[in-house]
Amino acid sequence: ARLDDAGLDGAVEGLAGRVRRAGRLARAPQTGAVHQYFLQAVAVLAVGVVAWSVYAVMG
Repeated sequence: ARLDDAGLDGAVEGLAGRVRRAGRLARAPQTGAVHQYFLQAVAVLAVGVVAWSVYAVMG
């Protein structure tokens, strides 16, 4: 019983906590404000351009 409480229950609760946190993080940028969606798109494109540039220079 101790192994179940400490090991299995602890692992399941830990996983549930991580999934809950991931859900909160996924909902955070979904505000409905168009300007924030635009800034997010610009940020993703900027990261893509930097990654492409590094790839083009490094070969």
